[in-house]
Amino acid sequence: MLQNGKTEEAISHLEKANAQFRSGDTAQLAKFYLFEAYRQTGKVGTEKTFLEKTDRITKDSGYLLQALLLSQGRNAEKQNDLQAARKDYEEATMLEGPFLGDALLALARVAEASGEASATAAAREKYLLSSPNSPLAEVMRQKIGK
Repeated sequence: MLQNGKTEEAISHLEKANAQFRSGDTAQLAKFYLFEAYRQTGKVGTEKTFLEKTDRITKDSGYLLQALLLSQGRNAEKQNDLQAARKDYEEATMLEGPFLGDALLALARVAEASGEASATAAAREKYLLSSPNSPLAEVMRQKIGK
């Protein structure tokens, strides 16, 4: 259902699965997909509450928290609250997870929009260190003059 765009319907089933399975791989998958469904619907408050109830020691918690922070940052950007967006993006860069590069790029974008040249350059430098072979690496090198 989630993959077919029936997100609200998927949430109902995933909430039941999340309640039924307390541990193991099935429980982790239920949590992962439930979080993803909440994220897709833009229910950041629901995502946050769900994440707070989820055991943060699990191996997927870094991914989930990073995804939550990026969602919150994007929502703050849409509302033109660059300070809140920057805070969320900075926090996301402190976590280990698959979205470090996305968080650094978002942080650079927000810092640049705020006129903070040194913070922009620092985020771009960190991006280059974390993703030196990324398709965007050359663009980042040009922007920081390397």
